[in-house]
Order: sequence, then structure tokens, then C-alpha cells
Amino acid sequence: MSGIIGVRPDMNSGVVGAYPVGHVIQTVWKQNEAQSMNSVGDGSTYTSSEVTDAITTRETNSKILLRGTSFGVHSQNGTLGMVWWQRAIGGGATSQLEESKLVDNYYNRASGDVSQYEPLILEYMDSPGVAAGTTITYSARYKRASGSNSFYYVHTGHGVLVVLQEISA
Repeated sequence: MSGIIGVRPDMNSGVVGAYPVGHVIQTVWKQNEAQSMNSVGDGSTYTSSEVTDAITTRETNSKILLRGTSFGVHSQNGTLGMVWWQRAIGGGATSQLEESKLVDNYYNRASGDVSQYEPLILEYMDSPGVAAGTTITYSARYKRASGSNSFYYVHTGHGVLVVLQEISA
């Protein structure tokens, strides 16, 4: 019996097989203190310069589990912010991932002009349908959804974390 992951017991030892379904093939991540602020005071949509990273797939048609955390999120009084994922395959055009469906909303729970900074975790399971060896860049997108004040997705000096995991399909 082989002890190699992805090899069936009836295969010869040392023969590379497919990963089992749901197996984590690889993990890439970055964690740092935000060097810039990602905020919006109008209805426009922006790409985060801090919550972004790339992964090069090792298996064809694998899934990618995305986890992004910003530890310095807040909205000014009466303002609602929205955040979702965007992907670019091989440096090409971008695709919005569930912009109109899967959106994390953040509403200021403080009163008046008091800023209350909180973490916001953004997770999504993507099925990009690409060949092995394809580089995919994922970035958080954000906008002010309602209200007349600013939404701050990343605040300078607060932590940010991005984890991308390739999972066999």
C-alpha cells in the first residue's frame, strides 16, 4: 500500500495520482499592516490595494477558497458599505464574483461621529474552471451602498489578511 497522497492502494508506490476530492492542494497567504486607506465617499466602486493576492493553480478545474479579512472597517454615521471579490485570470479582464448576491454589508453601529473599527471577513468558494499553471489574481471590491458619509474598508495601520487555498474538485 502506498503512503503517497492521491495514490490509490492498488497503485504502485511512487506513482503520482489525482488528489482526492476536497483535498487542499496549496495555500498562499499574506498578512500585513495596511499601508494605505481604502475608503469611499460616493457611489463608485473601487478595488482594494491591500486585500489582494494571486495563486497559480496546480490542478485543472480545481476550486479556490478565498478568505480576506480587514481589521479596520468602519462606516461613518448612517452609511452602509458593501464588499465582494473580483478575479482576473492570467492578467486578463476582471470578473465580479457574486456582486449582486453574495455581498458583505457593514453598517456603522456607533452613534454620531464616533468611529468603531471592526474586523470584516469576506469568504467565497470560486470555481474558475482553468487549466493547471494559470495565475489568478483575487481582489476585494468595495463601495458605499447607501448613506451620505464615507465607508472605510481598510484603514491605515490596521491588519489585513488574505488566504487563497486551491482545493481539488
